[in-house]
Amino acid sequence: MRKERLSKTGMRESERQLRSRLNQMIAGAGLVRGTLTLRKVTCGKKGCRCAKGDPHLALVLTASAKGKTLQLFIPKTQESITRRWIKQYRQAEDLLEKISMEHWDKLKKRKV
Repeated sequence: MRKERLSKTGMRESERQLRSRLNQMIAGAGLVRGTLTLRKVTCGKKGCRCAKGDPHLALVLTASAKGKTLQLFIPKTQESITRRWIKQYRQAEDLLEKISMEHWDKLKKRKV
């Protein structure tokens, strides 16, 4: 088994790289936790097509916080940036999970 090199801070190179990627991601981009869903809604205007059974489509960002569901209408003009922020949040979450596993390994080996 190949022994991994430690950095000056005492971190394994793999952990240092993960932390570096996470720092770059957090510093340079928006992050948002949530899910985008497409909903059919009626606007309430009497003469509108949705009142006759042809509902509008609305993009909604949903997430849970403190036991409640948060919902936010996302205009078409903000759809792409919202999708990008959701993707970046998930990538940051994945990096955090990998860093956590590095620490699990340290605890298992009693190298803290």
